[in-house]
Amino acid sequence: MQQQVNRDYAAAESMLQRALKVKPDDVDCLFHYGHLLWQVKGDVSAAEEMYSRAIAADPTNIDLDSFLCRMTCDPVAMDAVTFDDSLHSLIASRVPAE
Repeated sequence: MQQQVNRDYAAAESMLQRALKVKPDDVDCLFHYGHLLWQVKGDVSAAEEMYSRAIAADPTNIDLDSFLCRMTCDPVAMDAVTFDDSLHSLIASRVPAE
Protein backbone atom coordinates (compact mmCIF):
# COMPACT_ATOMS: atom_id res chain seq x y z
CA MET A 1 0.00 0.00 0.00
CA GLN A 2 1.41 3.36 -1.03
CA GLN A 3 1.45 6.05 1.65
CA GLN A 4 -0.25 9.30 0.70
CA VAL A 5 1.93 12.39 0.93
CA ASN A 6 0.40 15.38 2.68
CA ARG A 7 1.77 18.61 1.22
CA ASP A 8 0.44 20.97 3.84
CA TYR A 9 3.38 23.36 3.67
CA ALA A 10 1.67 26.00 5.83
CA ALA A 11 1.30 23.46 8.64
CA ALA A 12 4.89 22.32 8.16
CA GLU A 13 6.12 25.91 8.33
CA SER A 14 4.10 26.54 11.48
CA MET A 15 5.50 23.42 13.16
CA LEU A 16 9.07 24.34 12.22
CA GLN A 17 8.61 27.87 13.56
CA ARG A 18 7.24 26.52 16.85
CA ALA A 19 10.09 24.00 17.13
CA LEU A 20 12.66 26.76 16.54
CA LYS A 21 11.11 28.88 19.30
CA VAL A 22 11.75 25.99 21.69
CA LYS A 23 15.21 25.14 20.34
CA PRO A 24 16.54 27.92 18.07
CA ASP A 25 19.74 26.08 17.17
CA ASP A 26 18.18 22.76 16.11
CA VAL A 27 20.14 21.95 12.96
CA ASP A 28 17.49 19.65 11.46
CA CYS A 29 14.70 22.20 11.92
CA LEU A 30 16.85 25.02 10.55
CA PHE A 31 17.80 22.89 7.54
CA HIS A 32 14.25 21.78 6.77
CA TYR A 33 12.84 25.26 7.28
CA GLY A 34 15.51 26.67 4.98
CA HIS A 35 14.65 24.06 2.38
CA LEU A 36 10.93 24.86 2.65
CA LEU A 37 11.62 28.58 2.34
CA TRP A 38 13.81 28.05 -0.72
CA GLN A 39 12.03 25.30 -2.62
CA VAL A 40 8.39 25.94 -1.71
CA LYS A 41 8.19 29.67 -1.01
CA GLY A 42 11.04 30.85 -3.24
CA ASP A 43 12.38 33.07 -0.46
CA VAL A 44 16.12 32.75 -1.05
CA SER A 45 17.05 35.44 1.48
CA ALA A 46 15.15 33.83 4.36
CA ALA A 47 16.37 30.37 3.32
CA GLU A 48 19.97 31.56 3.30
CA GLU A 49 19.47 32.88 6.84
CA MET A 50 18.16 29.47 8.01
CA TYR A 51 21.02 27.59 6.32
CA SER A 52 23.54 30.05 7.80
CA ARG A 53 22.09 29.53 11.28
CA ALA A 54 22.26 25.75 10.76
CA ILE A 55 25.91 26.05 9.69
CA ALA A 56 26.68 28.18 12.74
CA ALA A 57 25.07 25.51 14.95
CA ASP A 58 26.98 22.66 13.24
CA PRO A 59 30.03 24.02 11.40
CA THR A 60 31.34 20.55 10.55
CA ASN A 61 28.23 19.52 8.57
CA ILE A 62 29.38 19.61 4.95
CA ASP A 63 25.88 18.81 3.66
CA LEU A 64 24.73 22.22 4.87
CA ASP A 65 27.50 23.88 2.87
CA SER A 66 26.42 21.95 -0.19
CA PHE A 67 22.80 23.14 0.07
CA LEU A 68 23.84 26.73 0.72
CA CYS A 69 26.11 26.64 -2.32
CA ARG A 70 23.38 25.10 -4.49
CA MET A 71 21.02 27.84 -3.44
CA THR A 72 23.39 30.77 -3.88
CA CYS A 73 25.24 29.47 -6.98
CA ASP A 74 23.47 28.70 -10.22
CA PRO A 75 24.73 25.24 -11.17
CA VAL A 76 22.86 25.38 -14.49
CA ALA A 77 24.83 28.46 -15.54
CA MET A 78 28.12 26.95 -14.32
CA ASP A 79 30.00 23.96 -15.53
CA ALA A 80 30.56 21.17 -13.00
CA VAL A 81 34.15 22.23 -12.26
CA THR A 82 33.19 25.85 -11.51
CA PHE A 83 30.32 24.73 -9.27
CA ASP A 84 32.63 22.28 -7.47
CA ASP A 85 35.22 25.05 -7.01
CA SER A 86 32.54 27.35 -5.57
CA LEU A 87 31.49 24.68 -3.09
CA HIS A 88 35.09 24.02 -2.04
CA SER A 89 35.71 27.75 -1.64
CA LEU A 90 32.66 28.08 0.59
CA ILE A 91 33.80 25.17 2.74
CA ALA A 92 37.41 26.43 2.88
CA SER A 93 36.23 29.86 4.00
CA ARG A 94 34.77 28.30 7.14
CA VAL A 95 37.69 26.04 8.06
CA PRO A 96 39.67 27.63 10.89
CA ALA A 97 43.32 28.43 10.16
CA GLU A 98 45.82 26.17 11.87
